[in-house]
Amino acid sequence: MIKVTLYTLLAAICISQCPIALAKDKPSPTYLRQVSIMKRINDAQKAKQLTDKQARELRKDLGKVAEKKQKIRDKNPGQKGAENSADVEERLTKISLRIDELKEANAKKSD
Repeated sequence: MIKVTLYTLLAAICISQCPIALAKDKPSPTYLRQVSIMKRINDAQKAKQLTDKQARELRKDLGKVAEKKQKIRDKNPGQKGAENSADVEERLTKISLRIDELKEANAKKSD
C-alpha cells in the first residue's frame, strides 16, 4: 500500500512539473529574432552585401540589445518573459531595418 501511494505521489509530481520543464526549454521570441538577425548579418557579410565594418557595428548593436535584455531580467527575477519588452523589440526592428538599408546602399554603390 505504501509503494502504491509513493508511486502515485511521484507520478503526480512528475505530471505537475512537466509543463514547467517544457516551458523552460522553449526559447523566447526575442531570442529567436536575435538569432535570425545575427544569421542575416553573417550571410550578408559572406555575400559581400555588407562590409566587415558594417557587420561589426551591427553585431555590436545586437550585443547591446542582449545586455538590455539581461538588465531587464536582473530587475525582474523570476518573471517569465520580462525580457520581451517593447523597447527590446523596437531595437531589434531598428537593427533589422538598418541591415536592409545598408544592403541596398551597398548594392547601389556597386552598380
